[in-house]
Parts: sequence; C-alpha cells; structure tokens
Amino acid sequence: MEIGTPVWVLAEDWVWRRAVVHATTPTSLGCRLTDAIDEASRVLAFPASAVGSKVFVCNPIEQRELGVEDLTALVHLHEPAILHTLKVRFMKREIYTSTGSILVAVNPFQALSLYDEPIKARYIAHGSRAANGEKLAPLPPHVYAVSDKAFRDMNMPTDATCNQSILVSGESGAGKTETTKIIMNYLASVSSATTNDTHIPERENVRNRVLESNPILEAFGNARTNRNNNSSRFGKFIRLGFDRSGSLLGASISTYLLERVRLVSQSIGERNYHIFYELLRGATPDELAALRLTRIEDYKYLNSSQCYDRRDGVDDGDQYTKTRHAMTTIGMADDEQWSVLELVAAVLHLGNVELVKKGGEESQCSDGSAPLLSTLATLLGIDASIIEKGLTTKKIKVGGEVITKGLTVLEAATSRDAVAKTIYARVFDWLVDRINQSISYDASASVQSAHSRFIGIFATNSLEQLCINFANEKLQQLFAKYVFEMEQKEYAAEAIPWTFVEYPNNDACVAMFEARPIGLFSLLDEQCVIPRGNDAALAAKYYDVFSSHAHLSSTKLQRGQTQFTIAHYAGDVVYTATGFIEKNKDSVHVEALELLGTSSKAFVTHLFAGDGSLRRSTALSLKADSPPRRSTNAASSVVLKFKSELSTLLELLHATVPHFIRCIKPNDELDPHAFDDVRVVEQLRCSGVLEAVKISRSGYPVRMLHSTFLQHYRCLSPSAAMSLELLLLTLLPTPNAFRVGLTKVFLLQGAYEDLNRCKIHVQASAVLCLQRYARGLLARTRYHRQVAAIRTLQRAVRRRRALQHARRRQRQSRGSVCIQAHWRGYRARSVHQCRVRAVRLLQRMWRGHRGRVSAAQMRRQLQAEAIIERALLKQKADEEANRLKKAREMEIKAAALIPLGTDPAFSAKMGPLLPALGRPLLQTPVVFEEFSSSDEEDDGGVAKGGRRSSSTASTQESKSTTSENEYEINWECGMLGLYFESDEVSGLPVVRRVHETLSTCADIFDVSPGDILLSVGGKRVHNNDIRHILRLLQDIDKPVALRFQRTTNSETVREPSLMSDEYEVLWRDNVPLGLGFKPDKKKEMPSVSKCRGNPQIPGMFNVRLGDYLTAINEISTYRVEFARVIKLLEDGPRPVVLRFMRADLDDALLESSRASEASTRESSFRFSRMSTMSLNPKRDDSLYNITWKEEDGALGLVVKQALSSFYPEVTKVKPEGAILRQPNKVQIGDLLISINNNNISKMGFRNAMHLLQIGPKPVLLTFQKQGRASHVGVPASI
Repeated sequence: MEIGTPVWVLAEDWVWRRAVVHATTPTSLGCRLTDAIDEASRVLAFPASAVGSKVFVCNPIEQRELGVEDLTALVHLHEPAILHTLKVRFMKREIYTSTGSILVAVNPFQALSLYDEPIKARYIAHGSRAANGEKLAPLPPHVYAVSDKAFRDMNMPTDATCNQSILVSGESGAGKTETTKIIMNYLASVSSATTNDTHIPERENVRNRVLESNPILEAFGNARTNRNNNSSRFGKFIRLGFDRSGSLLGASISTYLLERVRLVSQSIGERNYHIFYELLRGATPDELAALRLTRIEDYKYLNSSQCYDRRDGVDDGDQYTKTRHAMTTIGMADDEQWSVLELVAAVLHLGNVELVKKGGEESQCSDGSAPLLSTLATLLGIDASIIEKGLTTKKIKVGGEVITKGLTVLEAATSRDAVAKTIYARVFDWLVDRINQSISYDASASVQSAHSRFIGIFATNSLEQLCINFANEKLQQLFAKYVFEMEQKEYAAEAIPWTFVEYPNNDACVAMFEARPIGLFSLLDEQCVIPRGNDAALAAKYYDVFSSHAHLSSTKLQRGQTQFTIAHYAGDVVYTATGFIEKNKDSVHVEALELLGTSSKAFVTHLFAGDGSLRRSTALSLKADSPPRRSTNAASSVVLKFKSELSTLLELLHATVPHFIRCIKPNDELDPHAFDDVRVVEQLRCSGVLEAVKISRSGYPVRMLHSTFLQHYRCLSPSAAMSLELLLLTLLPTPNAFRVGLTKVFLLQGAYEDLNRCKIHVQASAVLCLQRYARGLLARTRYHRQVAAIRTLQRAVRRRRALQHARRRQRQSRGSVCIQAHWRGYRARSVHQCRVRAVRLLQRMWRGHRGRVSAAQMRRQLQAEAIIERALLKQKADEEANRLKKAREMEIKAAALIPLGTDPAFSAKMGPLLPALGRPLLQTPVVFEEFSSSDEEDDGGVAKGGRRSSSTASTQESKSTTSENEYEINWECGMLGLYFESDEVSGLPVVRRVHETLSTCADIFDVSPGDILLSVGGKRVHNNDIRHILRLLQDIDKPVALRFQRTTNSETVREPSLMSDEYEVLWRDNVPLGLGFKPDKKKEMPSVSKCRGNPQIPGMFNVRLGDYLTAINEISTYRVEFARVIKLLEDGPRPVVLRFMRADLDDALLESSRASEASTRESSFRFSRMSTMSLNPKRDDSLYNITWKEEDGALGLVVKQALSSFYPEVTKVKPEGAILRQPNKVQIGDLLISINNNNISKMGFRNAMHLLQIGPKPVLLTFQKQGRASHVGVPASI
C-alpha cells in the first residue's frame, strides 16, 4: 500500500477505525487514525500479513459519505465497508440496504413513515408496470420490494408454477415479527390491487383472517425478554396461497420449537407469555370472578421474574381486546374462546399448588392448596381428589403387576410443571389448527415466509440452543448455495467465462450433526436408549468420537464441567451437556395426563383424547401437497422430531425460489439514535452476510462500472480516445489480472492496488503543476490589485487634504467671530455677577443682624416667661401642699377626740393612721376612664412618702387649666419604639427612652423622653401597674391614638437619640441572637466576630462584621470587662436593646464622643450627638411616610439606585399592594430615604433591598418628593 492511502483498521477495542497509511516496510504497516481529533496523531502498527484481515482499503469518499443502496456497488466489499454503509444509512433513517438479492433491515426502534399507504401504492404500481414490460429504474430497497418481487415471480406465465419463499432471520429484537407482518400485509394488499375478482367480499374476509392471525400467535407465543419486548418464542412457517390470477385464497401456519420451559420459569427482568398478563388486565370483573383470578403478583408462574409490564408502551388490556377480536374474526365461537381462557387460567392456578411431604418420601398437596384444587376441578372438569392423585403418584409395572407409587415433593413438582406445560402446548397447537381451518385453501401457487433466528451465543447453551443453531447451519448452507448461484449468474450476465471457484461452506459442520451412527444427534439418541445413559457419558462420547474434528473441541476445564465447543459459521459456541438426556427424552408423567382425558368438559377431552401417547409439538405437516394435519404417533426423541420437521421445511424451501431478509438490531438499549458497531458486526457474522461477501468476492473482488472506472483512471491514459480494454491492457499487462464485462470491470486486489499506486503518482505530479500555475496567477492578481488600490488611495488622500484645508479656513473665520462674541458676553456677565454677589452679601449681613437681634429678644422673652411660669407653678404647688397638710391635721385632731375603745372597728380603722402622717387616708382605685378634654381633674392622687412632687403637681394643675402641652400620636401598626417606666410620684407611665430606628410609628419624632402617657385609644390612664398598661398597649387593636403630656422634664426640641453611625437592635426573648463577639483591645469594647443574625430580629439587618457593641439597655460597654458583657448578654432580661456603632468611624471622633458619653451618663445629662438628616415629615414637608403591612402582599413600587444620590429612586408605581391601599402618595422620581427610620445612605442600597424582600412586616417607609423642595427652610441635602 502507498503512503496516504485511506484504510480501515481494527483497533484494540475490536472496533473498525478510519486511518491513513503512515509508513510502510516490507514486514509491517503503520496507520495513523483520522476519525478522532483527540487521537489524530496516534499510529497503530500492523504486520504486513494483516492486510485483508485487520487492514482494508477504504471505498471512494462519495461512497463513504453518502452510502449506497446496494452493497454490491461498493468498490471494496468487506466487513468495515458494509458496517460503515449500514451506519450511514441508519443515521439517515434509511434502514433497508440490499446485497444483491439479499435485503438487510436495521431495526429503527421507532415508527417511520416508510409504510404509509402512498408508499405501498407506489411499490405496487411500480411492480405492475415492470410486470407489463416497462423499463423502470429500481425503487429504493424496501421489504415491499422483496415481497413484490416474490409475488410477481410467482405469477410469471410459465408452464409450471414457481413457488416463492421469503426467509426472515435475525436475533431477538431485530424486528423479525414486525417484518413478517409487513410482508403479509403487503402480499394481501398487492393481491387485492392486481386482480379483478368477482368474489371480493370473500377475498377480503380471507385477507382479514390471515392478518388477524398475528395477534393470536403473538399473545400465546410471544413474551418479553431482556433483549426484546415482543420476542417470538417459537419458530413459524407461513404459507400464503394464491390462484393463477394472483388472488389470495388462504394461508397455513406451521410452528416449531415452542419454548415450553418459559411457562414455569423466566429469567429476572423477563415475562411469561403475553396472554396471561392480557387476561388479568383486560378481562371484565365478571370474567375474572368466573375464572377465580386476582392479581398478576399472586401467581408463581408470573411473579418469579419480578417483571410485570412491557416496556414498549403497549397496554396489555388493549391487547386483550384485540386478541378476542381476532378470535372472533377467524371464526372462533364464544364457547371456544371461553374454553381456551379456562385452560389458561387453569395453568396459573396449577402453578400455585404447593406440595409437601406426606410422611416418608411421598408427597401430597398442602392444606392451603385445597381451594386451588377445587378451582382446578371446576376449570378442568375433573374431581379434585383425582387431580391430587394424578400429581402425586405414578403407576409402575413390577413382575407383571401394576402398582401405584407415591412421588417425592421434587418429582411431584416436576410432574405439576410438566402437566402445565403440556396443557399450554396443546392449547397453542389447537389455536394454530383453528387458525388454519379458518384460512385453509387449495393453492396453485404460494409464497412462504419462514421466521428463524440467528446463531445464538448465551451464557449457558443447552439442547434447545443446539437445535436452533443446527437449524441455522442448515439454513446457512441453503443461503451459501443460493449466493454462489447468484454469483454465477452475475458472471454469466457480464459474459465473463466462469471457472469453478472454491467458496467457504459449512458442509463439514452440518455433517457432524447429521452423521449416522456417530453424529451428534445419533449419539444423543443412543444415550437416551441405554438404560443408564447420562449426560456425563454423552459428553465423554463426544470427546472421544470428535477429538480430531475441526468443528468440535474441548479444554480440560470444559471437560470437568461436561462442556464442549462447536465452531459454527458465525463463531464458537460453548454448550453444556447437563440436561441433554432428560430434555431429549421429553418425558411427561403419562398418568397425570391420562386423567385429563377423563374430563367432563368436551374441549379438554378433545385436546387429550387418544391412547395416552404424546403428540408432537408442532401443529402442521409442511408437505406441500397435503393440507395441515397433526401427527398421531410421536417420534422417539426431541432431536429426531426436530430433524424431521427441519427436513420437511428444507425440502419445501429447496422446491421454491428463496428470498432472504436479514434483520439487524443496532443496539441493546433500544435507542433509535445509537449504532453499536461491535453488536452489528457480530450479527452480520451470525446472519451469514459476511459469508455471502466472501463467496461473492472469491473470484475478482473489486468490481466497478465502466463509467466509474473511466472516471477514476482516465488520468492514466496516454490518449483520451483510448478504449477501455486497451487502457486496461496498457496499465495491467499481467495475465488474468482483470476481466471486462458488459457493464462492469472485474479486478484482482493486487491489480487494483497497482492502479491506485500509478494514479497517486500521476495525481501528485499534476498537483505540483497546478500549484505552480495557481501560485503564479495568484501573485499576478495580487500585484494588479495592489497597484489599483494604491492609486485609489492616492486620489482619496489628495481629495481629503484639499477638503480639510478649505474647511480649516472656514472654521478659522467662524471661530474668530465666535471668540469675539463670547469674550464680550463673558466680560458683561462678570461685571453683572460681581454686582449681584455684592448685593446678596449685603442682604445676608442685614438679615443676619436682624435675625440675631430678634433671636436675642425672643430668648430673653422665653426665659422670662419660663421663670414666671415656674414661679406660678411653685406657688400653686405650695398652696396645694399647705391645703393638704391642714386637711390631714384636721383629720388627726378629729380622730384624737374619739377614744380608741369606743368602737373597736373604728379604732382598728383609724388607729394606724395616727402615727403615719405621710400616708393618704384614701386609696385611689386603679381604673381606666373614658378620656375627656374638660378641665376637670381627679384630685385623689397622693404622692408617696407623705409629700407631693412639685413638678407632678404643677403638671397636673397645668393640665386642668390648659391642653397646650398635650398632644396625640397615631400608632398604626408594628412596633411603637418607646420605653416606659412608672413615675415614682404619680405612678403614670413616663417615656424614658425613644428608639426611632426600631419604630414603625410615623409620629415617633413627636415623643420625647419625660413625656407622660395620658390615654390609650381614648381611655384615660391612672396610676396603674406598669405591666397592665404595657399589656394594654400590646393587646389593643391597631391603629390607636395615644395622648401624651409634655412636662418640665420633657425636651422641647428633641435631637435624634443616635449618632449618624449608630443603630439599635431589639433582642426579644426565646429568639437566638446569632452574633459572636470578641474583645477589641484598641477600642476597649466588644466587636462583632460572627454575623449569622436572625433577619426577623428588628434592626439585625444593620449588623456587620467588625461593628462595636456600645451599650446594652443604655449601659455602656466602654472599658467594661468582656466576660461581664457576655454574662450580661446571656443572663440579662429580655427583651433588651443593643446599641452598635459602625466600625468605619474616625478614631478621634470615636474617642471624644465615647468620653463625652461616659461622663454624660454618669452625671445623668445628655450630650448633643452628631446631627443627622431630619426624617420627621412634620419638620420637613418634602418628606412623607407610607406603611407596608404583611396583608398588603406586594409593595407596588419599582426602585433603582439613583446615579446622583445615595438613595433609591422610584421608577415605576404599580396599582397593587401597599400603594393601592395608600394611593396618590408616591410619585415616579421620589427618593426612598429610610426604612423604619433607618437612613438608607448608612444602610446601603443592597442591604435595603434585602430588608424589604425578607424582613418582617409591617415596615415604615419614608420618601422624599421629587426635587427635594422644602418650604420651611430645613436643608434637604443628604
């Protein structure tokens, strides 16, 4: 081979890979892989002798890429070429490929539009036109084409009718059953379409019966296997009979090798025959009750494989309906159908009969099986005791006397299973007979369809597989003979002299099976006759007789396991001799079957009538000149019966013109898009396709049409007018290297390689010449293009420079005028602005002077008014105190005038009052009164310790005279944010702390520390227990109005309680905080080291790693021992307010503010914190609030981070949620300033959005109107 030749190579994983010849030596060949990018540089080495076995030349590229419809059209016909062609066509969903007259069908595992009525009509019309003598191009390969050819050849006007046969073969799951149904459907259709019959209804009835026989055979003879969901577990031969005009007369069906063992045991993942599942899932409740059937899982014959469903989407219930309809179509009466179903049910019940020891070694049916025996008696028409006796005993003849012997449990179980298998086999045979009766005919011509399987290689191969593989060897012998004859016909058609060519055959292997008296089957029958014949003796006989035979071998290890290997045409198969003798005898417990002949049911009696001898399993004779009949005498063994049936089948096939269809299964996963190269090659070998290739290429393996040859090798001809033969003689002077046929050229492999070698040399020289001319042309073209481009650029540059010069002059002219105008304007504006600034400066100075003067006057006036008010309050307080003092003195004097012993009750009441001058005589009750704005006031409140607080008295007196210091706030929902304590004097709730950042109350800024709570929801508050008041605030319905009163201790203008970098967190009881702390030695206070806080804790969203814990309930942590802080957090009361400071505060500001805070708290004075932006809408009318509650659902706003601000800007307002409840408030362009009075500029946009998404509701949102206009002079800057 020449370097660069594309080839197919067999890689280490036994997959054919595409490569090119990389290097050659006289003894070796190096090939570089080209079909995988990651292995493009990988080189495989092969010996020179591997060419033709592991290295093959590739076909031309057009054949590799497009494939061919007929494999014989390939230039190189070998295993990798066939495999690649099938793969290319499979991926294009072209599943049919022909090999001469052989059709290869790849199962697509999906429904295709290849069988529509228009396509069927197209093939029928094409066949009719071709039969009338028209010269037509062949249609694409199709099973319709094979069926049509068989039908047309059958109807050829010859003296003797030419019968046709179609052999469909393939492994389980390859599509044999479906292909057979397609063939029958087409033949019935083409018969109806091509004949003019006056008995059309009768013909249609026959056609329907032929097609309706398939559902019955599939229900009773097909099962799910691990490779196929609808696998035929029997072989069948179908004969369709036609009259001389082509009208379908009827059909006959023959079956062989029904897999009876499947009835009692199946592999894991497989099912029993379909009819059992269809009956249990499709029968009506009344039918199931009559048959006493329940669920599939309840029957031993069905539940041992743990598989109950088909996996191809077919519903068993629907199939039951189709099966019953098919029975009706073929003419089965209702009572016949019911009799069949009774026996099917009887098989299921029989499998559930349990056998136990009776005493000793004998057996009996268990007590739990009594209902089953009763059911079997009803279904079979036999007494239950007779059934039990027939299953557990047998009769033997001893010295001329017949005695009854009990069976062991194992023997009885074997007998039970044998009866079940025999009942089912008899029912199956009867159904085949019944189908044949409905479609019987007297034919003058016929088309037969044989359904067979490939050579099977399984983990364990026994007698059944040996028989099937022998049948395939016989069919392969017929196939090889047919292919060889086709090869002879091709040589004759091309007018090429034919000489005998040795072709591969399997005659020696077939003779090893059939030889007498020392063949495989003869020796097996001999061991069955010998009294003590056994499997080990049979295996030893095989080892001895066939020790030197080329097709049978065994190793020492195999001999120890009674195994042997047979070299079939498709590969070596290892068989296990264990069980051969018993299976070949096919012994059935005769006594158990004789009792079935005594049944009271006519149908059962008909099936088992006779003298007790066993009948063969196949239903029909295959003789062409006799109608279907059943044999009455049994053969002596299974293999003899099988050989007899196979011989009859082969005699019939030899008397017909065969047509072959090889079905291929592309993968084992039933994937419509997968093509397993290894599995397909294995099937090609087993199907004999590769053997056919060897036969067809035994002489001249390389064949090309004249036109193809001239297209490829005209370049080697010295003259264009040279003829084909002269060209071949010139190029190939070797004698007999080629033959020229009428349409094809036949070449030896060596001659083809010589031609390719010469072609490569000629093409290489031509390529160099073409490259030289092409380079010159490209260089000249490139030069001319560059010159033209340079000239174009020069013109463009000159034009551009001229335009730029003209535009520059224009710009200079316009620019000078513009500069002059701007200079004059600038000078005038500068003078005007200087004057304006001067005027504004004077105005500010004057306004400042006036303002300071007015402020000083107002301050002096306010101070004077405060002094006067304090003096009046003090005076009134003193007067009230004097009045109370005098009243007490009068009461004491009155009590002193009355002796203590006068009235014991009165003495007990008044005695304690005499020494306690500081106690009030009356107790004020704890009540809530309806709030009134009148000037009347209770005068029953008395101070503790015998003296009244001047500030409290003055406050109460002031309230009785004026309501200027009283105000109301509206608490809508959520958290109030106030910390109350009971006043020491009045007992009323007094505000001690205001937590704006924890509040959702819009009016929180109106409340100041020191204010007193007067009423809640219109009910007046008296000196009650503070816990009752707090409970009232918690339980009262919201919204609610709270009325407060400012006192002298209240702040008139309250500053924010937190600095700009501080925030608070409310830690409730029974809620984990989720924070970790560590001491900060530099700042001398705890800092946050872990932050996994609960987002449901108010204020927790502000906490960040590194923030400082500055106070716990106003208790400073500055310079406090870290352990004491942790102890206070763990054991302190709940709820508790934690104050934090952000970690990015300036150090100097932190130190000064902390020292000031510590000194201020020690002296009970507040210090002025850093001012923050006002969030109170009452102080800035550009601000407004809305409340977002849980029941609102969505907020109804879309915001985004404004480019020119720290705050989110409203971009869209939706009529939903909280916005729908508070309409016309928020406008597009407004800024979201705070959440629960927490400034978003400190919080950050992302944290704010996170809080809105997952934070607790309700939420108080503060917005600033668009433009941030303020009408009260408060700065709106942020």
